[in-house]
Amino acid sequence: MSAEYSRWLQRNATSSVLIYCGLIAVLLPAFHVLALLPGVPPGSDSLALRCGPAVLSVAIATALLLCRPLRRYALALQFVNVAAAVVVIAMLVVNSGNHYAYIAAGLLVISGAQQAFYRRIDLALIFALGFLTHVVYSAAHGILWSPMNLAALGTFGSGYVIGFIPAALRIKIQDSEIRNRLEAQRVKEELLDVQAITRLGNWSRDSVSGAVEWSSQLYDIFNVPANIPQAELAGLYERSVHAGDSAEFATRLAACEATREPITLDHRIVARGGAVRWVELHGKYEFDEAGNPVHWVGAVLDITARKDAEDALVHLARHDALTGLPNRTTVSDLLAGELLRAQENGTHCAVAFLDLDRFKDINDTLGHTIGDHLLQELSGRVAAVLGAAGVVGRWGGDEFVAIVPNVRDYADVEALAQRFIRTISEPLRIDELELAISASVGIAVYPRDGTDAGVLIRNADTAMYKAKQDLGSGYAFFSDELYAAASRRHYIQNELRRAITDGGLSLHYQPIVDAASGRVVAAEALVRWTDPTGRMRMPGEFIAVAEDSRIIVPLGAWVLNAACERAALWQRSGFDIRVAVNVSPRQFEHPDFVETVAQVLRTTGADPALIEIEITEAAIMSNAEPVLATLQAIHAMGIRVAIDDFGTGYSSFAYLKRFAVDSLKIDRTFVEGIEHEENFAIARSILSVAHTLGLPVTAEGIETTAQSEIMADLGCSRLQGYLYARPLPVEEFEALFAPCASAVDGAAASAAAAT
Repeated sequence: MSAEYSRWLQRNATSSVLIYCGLIAVLLPAFHVLALLPGVPPGSDSLALRCGPAVLSVAIATALLLCRPLRRYALALQFVNVAAAVVVIAMLVVNSGNHYAYIAAGLLVISGAQQAFYRRIDLALIFALGFLTHVVYSAAHGILWSPMNLAALGTFGSGYVIGFIPAALRIKIQDSEIRNRLEAQRVKEELLDVQAITRLGNWSRDSVSGAVEWSSQLYDIFNVPANIPQAELAGLYERSVHAGDSAEFATRLAACEATREPITLDHRIVARGGAVRWVELHGKYEFDEAGNPVHWVGAVLDITARKDAEDALVHLARHDALTGLPNRTTVSDLLAGELLRAQENGTHCAVAFLDLDRFKDINDTLGHTIGDHLLQELSGRVAAVLGAAGVVGRWGGDEFVAIVPNVRDYADVEALAQRFIRTISEPLRIDELELAISASVGIAVYPRDGTDAGVLIRNADTAMYKAKQDLGSGYAFFSDELYAAASRRHYIQNELRRAITDGGLSLHYQPIVDAASGRVVAAEALVRWTDPTGRMRMPGEFIAVAEDSRIIVPLGAWVLNAACERAALWQRSGFDIRVAVNVSPRQFEHPDFVETVAQVLRTTGADPALIEIEITEAAIMSNAEPVLATLQAIHAMGIRVAIDDFGTGYSSFAYLKRFAVDSLKIDRTFVEGIEHEENFAIARSILSVAHTLGLPVTAEGIETTAQSEIMADLGCSRLQGYLYARPLPVEEFEALFAPCASAVDGAAASAAAAT
């Protein structure tokens, strides 16, 4: 602002200097004619004296015209220019013996000087200089105290004061007006710049006259020329709304007018030329005193780039980065939808689980680059066999899942499995290498082999292992011979239920470290089950069975209680770290979950601030309103909520704001391949949006120093993985990470004595 005002002063002061230089150069010598008036002492009016300021004025004007850099000093040059004239006129008044004509001429100069300056200090100094010159010069001539001179001094003093007051007010008002005008201009220019940068346009429409005004950016967004006729501009916005959004647009617009509430709507438009763009509309109606709409005003933000980025991110999160096929989560969702259609229509569908035989040998001998090329080629082949009727997705590693709709009989599925095997086994060439590989296919058919997506895929997986073991045709249907697997699941259910009450469960803890300091700030509680044979089983061996059989609810309650007891014990011993507890979707959706958490906090005495519940994206997206109520209740207790395995599911950032989660955990699959550009891009995108939303991020699966450095550089705040420690029994964890293990032991003894 000060720079703009200075530039304005420079421009106007330069013009003012040139004008006053011309006036002084002409008028000051011309007024030498006053010497001819009666009563003027002969020789008192020196033409040479008058020509001095005139010559100075000519020199200043010439310098300003010829040397532009001098214009920055225009204010100072104006002061010198007028000061010389004022001093000479004061001297001439004294020389004339204070003749009335010279006094009148001096007053005329005072009047003219009022308009010469843009700063009050300059005007004050000029007037003071003129008065002081008169005093000093009259004293030098010995007439200071003469009545005529005193009268002249009084006249000039009054003139200076009277001239200064309105001039000072004018300068102040002018200064304020100019500054306000420049500020308004600056704000307007900044607004235009912001609109240009953000692709933000605004408009107004007079409901009475029909006149429409659009900003320049709005013309650009709609790709129409700025000189478009008003008749065509009227209603152009409404006509440009995409056909797929027009119904909602009309409904929301009518509601905006009826309720008098502003409208906010993301919708598509079809710009001139056919380009489809996404815009974010903010608008409202303005009403007169009678309640009639008189103006429709608003703003439009071009969010096409944002929508494209969101779609790209969703695609990355929902599809396999290497093959471009739907990933595991997407396949599960699509299969659930297909099962629902089959149930409604009374039809059959099948799941084919494909696994490449001895693919690990190719990776180990030829390298992962060749293996990746092989997977890309074979994924295209498998998808081509099934065609558009079904869906092929990459389940993980060298495994693929095919969803086959509208199955008429088993012969169709059998023929499809044979085509899969035949197509995969055809040789292919990669980097001058000719490769051949076989595949095993397991098939499960709805509804005979299961009515749930997870069950069908698991049974197809079981059948695939049967096909791999048989070394025959290469494919197998899920059948009674595979019942043993179901029997084993039944065994796990029974023994796991007994372990909950008989002490067969324990918790291991894996440290979570601060990326910046390397300090352990939290620990994830991970359940372990010691079966009746004494073998310790990992969660992967029994959690899925617990989920399917609903044992997960009491199992999850046991884990939560044990973790809170340990957190309270650590806090009493001075080991204040947060304990993270995994909560399954079925447990989280249970109607007694909130009360269970509250009861655990009461009985264990754990500080809610030191407890963090980890839930998956699927858990919070399954049923929005009940989930929101549960999250609000959990937050009200003071417990933090983290989204576990983020990036493998819906990856919608909108629900993060709505459900007010506290942190994210990036799935280990992105960390394992963080050196690959695709995984790096996903991780960077997730971290970027998380930082925008103010959410800290924990990276799981850190196994190498390189991975930890990459994730830390990307802004990941917490790290977890085998690089720091495997999940450890509580005693080993405390021995390694508790600041004083003896204090923990003492607190544990006190707690045991109290119970």
